[in-house]
Amino acid sequence: MAKSLTFVWELLGTKPYYGVDVASHGEILAKLAEMIDQGEMKSHVTKRLPLTLEGLRQGHGEIEKGSSMGKNALGVDEKGVQGNAFV
Repeated sequence: MAKSLTFVWELLGTKPYYGVDVASHGEILAKLAEMIDQGEMKSHVTKRLPLTLEGLRQGHGEIEKGSSMGKNALGVDEKGVQGNAFV
């Protein structure tokens, strides 16, 4: 096959919802944060945008163009955010 498709299903937060070993959920997230801080795990974030309506529009536009590689991240700490996001 020249191309392949990957379907990834992420169930972050389902353990607390269903009450299954709730403590282990926090342990898993703490371990993930530690691995990211130590550089053992890397994020594919290539563009950071402010968590505003304009930032959302810009991120969506990047995806629509089809030329975006990696992930677009929206955050309240990014440049251009004034006051509370989406309030």
